[in-house]
Amino acid sequence: MTKVVMAKFVFLGLLLVGSVASLDLIGRTQSAAVKGKLMCEGKPASGVKVKLMESDNSFAPGFLDSDDKMASGKSDSSGGFNLSGTSKELTGIEPYLAVFHDCKDGITPCQRVYRVNIPKSYTNSGSSAKQTYDAGFLFLILVLTISISESGKLGRLQSVAVSGQVKCEGKPAVGVRVDLMESDNNMEESGIIDDDDFMSYAVTDELGNFNMSGSEVEISGIEPYVNIFHKCDDGLSPCQRVLRINIPKSATIWGDTPTELFSIGIFELAGKVIGERRSCAYRNLTSTSI
Repeated sequence: MTKVVMAKFVFLGLLLVGSVASLDLIGRTQSAAVKGKLMCEGKPASGVKVKLMESDNSFAPGFLDSDDKMASGKSDSSGGFNLSGTSKELTGIEPYLAVFHDCKDGITPCQRVYRVNIPKSYTNSGSSAKQTYDAGFLFLILVLTISISESGKLGRLQSVAVSGQVKCEGKPAVGVRVDLMESDNNMEESGIIDDDDFMSYAVTDELGNFNMSGSEVEISGIEPYVNIFHKCDDGLSPCQRVLRINIPKSATIWGDTPTELFSIGIFELAGKVIGERRSCAYRNLTSTSI
């Protein structure tokens, strides 16, 4: 009896393996096709790289899982393109067109990316697309675009520069750590939605001065701020006081080189500030390193 039961389990196991193998371990083959014409300032945009992609993430490409490339090519002399490709997924595919271009982009690093979602009604099972989605004329200068940095992060490179002077009870606060950060969370900086990005740091000189700049890639405008870590007027309390000062968006620019320097002015660290917090991030700060 035991042998019969074991044989049934072995049979079911082999049946399951065969079923998975029939899906090629990743799903069924599905197809899509897209065509259109690219225009830049009223003229055909030739030689522009286009990719037919399959989204593995409903929020943003590559955030949860890398998107799949189905096909790629370049626009012809008339700005036209025609792509078709396949992808294997357990569920229905979510194809889109990605156009990588520099139309009206000046000397901005990286490329702008124009994305066009393809309706699911234009997809089908099998290795050949049964119909082609016509994206029509795509005017690259009019659309909302994003860029892809070398690290693969989506957005446009933006930068900011900041300076200031900090004092403790009227004297220069020497050796104070100042971090230049970019907020990815409008609710609070604890990272509930997304951890804030570190851009740069500085340590105050013998006069309490600091000066630094940094850059970050974001789809929307960056929201920079500085965190000042100090022990001024802190007694024997553990770790350090952290003072956050927001930098106005007007002080930021597109590109990797700031054209102006935003100054927070002279700031007195003694006394309590509403909204300040504590951190043990830099435990080497001492009473002599304010």
